[in-house]
Amino acid sequence: QYVEEIDSNGVIQCSAPESGSAIMPGTLTGGSYTHGATFVHYNHHVVYQQFLATDSGSYDKITYFYTGTSGWHGSVYVAIYDDNQGHPGQVLDYSYLQNIGANHNAKTLLENNYYHENLIDSVSLVAGEIYWVAILPERQHGPQYFELAENADYDMNFGLVQYDTMPIGSYWTHNPANTVNEDRAFWFMIS
Repeated sequence: QYVEEIDSNGVIQCSAPESGSAIMPGTLTGGSYTHGATFVHYNHHVVYQQFLATDSGSYDKITYFYTGTSGWHGSVYVAIYDDNQGHPGQVLDYSYLQNIGANHNAKTLLENNYYHENLIDSVSLVAGEIYWVAILPERQHGPQYFELAENADYDMNFGLVQYDTMPIGSYWTHNPANTVNEDRAFWFMIS
């Protein structure tokens, strides 16, 4: 299980991942997450983060923990890629096509809350294999920065987190060619 929220009575509400065995690189515990992995909305940066599948199964949901200022409103797009020699390879599945822009499935985010993005289909992952999760926020209005809880287990020098620019009007692409190392590692869960 993972902490879903603390309700208005101060009671911790937990949820079990729907698929049974969730993949959760790193941990997310206690404290305030106001200074995390920051995304600047006007650069259209896709951040790709490598992970090792700890279980085999079909997965259709990516969960992230938003730490930015309440009121950010827009669309958050996610995708899962296979690995191509240490870089994102083929797109395996995604949540919508990015070309629709910030009006598609837009939501208003509140500080220090979990949010889920459903993939179009489920993707089969194999334990022990390397994959990449990708995230791209497209702001419509509200606070300028989209911030996620930082995953301190990753080091920029290892090449496990990369980014590329995806202009509005583009789709998720196979084997993005211009990725560079990045330090915006973020906590996520795949279930």
